Amino acid sequence: YSILLGLHTGIQRCSGALALLGAFGRLHFGSIKGLAMALVIASAAFGPLPLALAKDYLGRYDLVLAAMTVLPVVSALAVWTARPPRHPGESPESVAH
Repeated sequence: YSILLGLHTGIQRCSGALALLGAFGRLHFGSIKGLAMALVIASAAFGPLPLALAKDYLGRYDLVLAAMTVLPVVSALAVWTARPPRHPGESPESVAH
C-alpha cells in the first residue's frame, strides 16, 4: 500500500504541475498553484460538512451523497469542453484543437 500510495502521489504531483505549466506557462505558475492548493485544502476541510449535516438533520447519508454526485459530473463536462488557453502573442491558428 505504501509503495502504491507513494507512486500515485508522485505521479499526481508531477503531472499536475506539468498540466499547469502547459496551460498557463511559467510566469504565474506559483500564484496559480497556490490558489489551486488553497482550494484543495478548503474543499477537504469543508467537504465532510454536508454529510455531517445530513446525518444530524435527516438521519441518513443517501440523499446528500446522491446530490454530491452532480459535482464530479459537472467537473468532467467542464474539463471535456474546455479550450486550451492562449498564451500572450500566440495566434489562434497555432492552438491545437
